[in-house]
Amino acid sequence: MQVETLQGSAYAEAGAMILICDGREWRGVAAWAEMTRWGPWPIRVLGALSRVWPFSSVAAGVYVIIARNRYRWFGRRSCPVRPPGDSAV
Repeated sequence: MQVETLQGSAYAEAGAMILICDGREWRGVAAWAEMTRWGPWPIRVLGALSRVWPFSSVAAGVYVIIARNRYRWFGRRSCPVRPPGDSAV
């Protein structure tokens, strides 16, 4: 699994999350919903609900609000994503 922000894309400009896993790509709230599959059961339930209407519309709206305000609310932290095979020095 790889989580990254692609430079130059509209998603990168908005600071949205992009998940690339097993050759498939999810963006924004779909990436979050896919990542919930690996979390504890309450998070998996939220992720499953965020995939079905009308919850998907609510989840998309909440995602946009959090994405726009996350640095103001939580601050910035540097967390680089290393390419596969790159060892920490």
